[in-house]
Amino acid sequence: MKRLFVVSAVLTFMLVSCTSSKKDGNVGEVDSLTPTNTEVVDMHNAENALDIVGIYKGTLPCADCEGIETTVELNADNSYKVTTLYLTEKKGDKEFVENGVWEIKVNTITLKNSAQDGQPNTRFFAGENTLTQLDIEGKKIEGPLAEHYVLKK
Repeated sequence: MKRLFVVSAVLTFMLVSCTSSKKDGNVGEVDSLTPTNTEVVDMHNAENALDIVGIYKGTLPCADCEGIETTVELNADNSYKVTTLYLTEKKGDKEFVENGVWEIKVNTITLKNSAQDGQPNTRFFAGENTLTQLDIEGKKIEGPLAEHYVLKK
């Protein structure tokens, strides 16, 4: 008698656990197994995927000199320091230093100059161990010199 009770209890449990729930009269629709049409947001961007903080160096193109030796130092406290040296034949040329704060949105780093001298903010595209200088409108520079606007970590 006990055996019959245990067997019928196990069969009842199995039968109940294997049935699907009904939703709006649709037979066979199971809530937990039905895929939903939710949009997946790609949270992969430079802000959370790359190690932005560091020192980047390179020589940027110059219209009337051999180039502009540039060093961009991005600090963890969102401060920055940019040091530029125009490469000319004159001896004794001095370095120019700019300080301020930086912010990142999507993959664009904006350097906000603390001097407030009317100069537009400088922008860079953040890549893996690189910063690529963008034009005044925040777009990638194109043309034969485009590859020379990249600073490397």
